[in-house]
Amino acid sequence: MSEGIHVPKRDSEGDEPAGGSGGLGPQAAAPAKRFFLLEYVDEVRRGFKWMLAAPKPERNLFAHVQRGLKKWSKLRKARLGAVIVVVIVGLSYGVFSAQAGTTPLLAPPIVPGVPGGPGTHQNLTISDSVGENSEKAYDEILNATNFKSFTVILTWTDESTPVTQVNQPDSLGLKLVAPNGMNYSAGPATNPAGGQGKVSWALNDTGKDMGGANWKIIVVGGTMGDVVRPSGRPCLPGVCPIDRANAFQMTIDYTW
Repeated sequence: MSEGIHVPKRDSEGDEPAGGSGGLGPQAAAPAKRFFLLEYVDEVRRGFKWMLAAPKPERNLFAHVQRGLKKWSKLRKARLGAVIVVVIVGLSYGVFSAQAGTTPLLAPPIVPGVPGGPGTHQNLTISDSVGENSEKAYDEILNATNFKSFTVILTWTDESTPVTQVNQPDSLGLKLVAPNGMNYSAGPATNPAGGQGKVSWALNDTGKDMGGANWKIIVVGGTMGDVVRPSGRPCLPGVCPIDRANAFQMTIDYTW
C-alpha cells in the first residue's frame, strides 16, 4: 500500500488563531507620531543633558597648553628657531623697505583736455640750490597734457654781507624739455645788488597736446658774483666769504 501524507488532527476549532487559518497573530498598535519639530527639540534636549553629564577634564586646557609652551621654550632648538625667525623678519623688512623706497609711484591716468586729479589748477614749489656754472634738473610728472596756462617762476636772493663788503650779483636761468621733445628757455638774469633776482617762463603753445605728462625742468647756474670790498676791489685772502652757489625757489603753476 502506498504511503500518504499524515495530517495531525485538531481537537477543536477553538485552537485556531483569531486571525483565521494560517494568519498572523494579534499585532501591537503603532505609536502615534509627534510633530517633527517637537522630536527635534527632544533630541537637542537629550544632547544637552549628555554634555552636562559628560566627565569634566582633570586640568584646564589653557593652563595645560601654557605649561607645555613654557617647557618647550626652554629647549635649545626652540631658542635657536626664535632667533632665526627674528633674523628672517628683519632681513625681509629691510629688503622690502629698500625696494619700496626705490620704486617710482605710478601717475594717475591722463585724459587730454578733461579735468582730473585734484582739480583744474596745480601749484608746486621747489626750494634748492645750484652751483656756479652747473645745472639742477627735475623730472616732473604733471596732471595734464593740454594746458590753458603753464608758468614757471624762478626767484633767488644773494647772500647778505656786512657793510664793509659787497656781494656781486649771481646769474640764474631756466631750461625746459617738453614731453614732445620741444625745448624752451628763459634767462639767464642777474639779481640787483642786495635784491631779489627773478626769471619767468610761460608756455605759448596753450591748447596743444604736449604728447605726455613728463617734463624736465632745469635750473641753470651761471656766474656767481664774488664778495668784494665796497670799492669793487677783491678782498684780502680769508677776509671775504666765497660765493660759489645760490639758493633758489622755483614755482610751477598750471591750469588745464
